[in-house]
Amino acid sequence: MYADEESTVTNSNNNGDITTPSGFEVEIAQGEPTMTGNFNMQHISDSGVPHEWEIRYLHINDGSLTIKESADDRITRGIISLHDIVEIERLPLGSGPNPEDKYILRIQMRSKTQYKMVLDSYSTLMEWTRIFERHKGIMREEDINPPPPVHYTPQKHKYTLKDWFANRRLFGEAWMVYLFIAYTIMLVILFSVLWTQYLLPFRGITQVPTQCFVLKSDYEYLWKKNYDLIYDVTYTVGNETVEGTIHRPCGGASCPDQLDDYPTNELSSCYYDEDDTDFVFFKLQPYVNKRYSIVFGVCGGLFAPWLICVVTLLLVRWKTVSKIIRNTCC
Repeated sequence: MYADEESTVTNSNNNGDITTPSGFEVEIAQGEPTMTGNFNMQHISDSGVPHEWEIRYLHINDGSLTIKESADDRITRGIISLHDIVEIERLPLGSGPNPEDKYILRIQMRSKTQYKMVLDSYSTLMEWTRIFERHKGIMREEDINPPPPVHYTPQKHKYTLKDWFANRRLFGEAWMVYLFIAYTIMLVILFSVLWTQYLLPFRGITQVPTQCFVLKSDYEYLWKKNYDLIYDVTYTVGNETVEGTIHRPCGGASCPDQLDDYPTNELSSCYYDEDDTDFVFFKLQPYVNKRYSIVFGVCGGLFAPWLICVVTLLLVRWKTVSKIIRNTCC
């Protein structure tokens, strides 16, 4: 009868025919092999833990072994790829759920998972074995002794200014970014034009000293305690005496009293512009201060919303902004 030792189910001779291994009695395959049917099956996990024997509907073809609960089951419970089989063995009598089970086949997968199947006949056993042998794979060294898993900490993506712009576009906020950039450019251009074309030329005039004879003086109220002190004077340009008017800017409630700083019918020190002799003045600084106030008043009023936007962004997203600056510049 059957030997107690385990042995593989088949050996191949020189002609490629499958022969009966030692330890099993010689049997002759009779009848047609069963390729589909209900068979007792046991699953053994890759850690060696056996599960209960269960009746499963098995269907074998040239590529896979399909497992279902029954023939009518529409859900496939498992598919075993025959190329993942690395070991095939016929088990001796008594290895199944019943002592009389005779045709027991064990297969081992590349993942070390095992399956035991109790087949219905010797011809089925031989046919399934041929199919398994024809398609089975080879156990590789990495399958037997898998390398330890490689643990690494992925590098966190650096959040840069480019990412910030991409996120704004993704969230539909690109128009806000473009509006902010356009507003910033407009402020820079406006300040540059006022500074270079309105203020600097006035500060750089060449002052020529002379004496002014004040004919009469008066003042004109402009707005918010701002006055224009008006002096009609005569002054000397070279060897010629000319008439002119000095418009002296002044701010404050005491401006009308400052007319006495340059009394009428008296000579006072004054200056005129070398390039424009019609422009005469007592001191240049009040004119420069007035232009300073205009430049910084206009630009400061437009700069305030920009500054509020930037400060709010820094307060709300300080960590994000600092990360952007650090990753973009460093």
